[in-house]
Amino acid sequence: MGKLVKGLLLGGMVGGAIAGYQAYQRDEPMDLVMEKAVRAAGPAAAAGAALGFMADRRKRRKLARRRAKLGAAISAGGIVEAARAARPAIEHALEVARPRVEQAAEQTREAAAKVAEAARPTIEVAAERAKETVARAAGNGHGKAGRTATIRIPLPV
Repeated sequence: MGKLVKGLLLGGMVGGAIAGYQAYQRDEPMDLVMEKAVRAAGPAAAAGAALGFMADRRKRRKLARRRAKLGAAISAGGIVEAARAARPAIEHALEVARPRVEQAAEQTREAAAKVAEAARPTIEVAAERAKETVARAAGNGHGKAGRTATIRIPLPV
């Protein structure tokens, strides 16, 4: 009943504060302001308690629904039984797919090797030019050669 208590306290405080503020704005004596605040706090606290009670009930119903769904899925054992029934079909699908997957992996491996071999001369040229540019920048008295170096790599067309 945590929300009920919170609603009770919050409703009482807000209702009393509003009534007291309104009475104070009308320039009523302070004892009358306090009396009106106390009188208004009671019904406001009751309204806050009612709202808190409703919120608390709603929360409990949500939790009960969530537990029911989870309990139904687990207690029936439907998932486990479905997995056991589907196991032969899954194993068969794996066996059928294995040659195709192996063939695709081999083709990908071969294509990657060809691309790496084709890129090797370009990378070697780029590395050589980078060395030359860094050496030239260091020879010109630049302290941080990497920042001033510009590398141009020819791309095969």
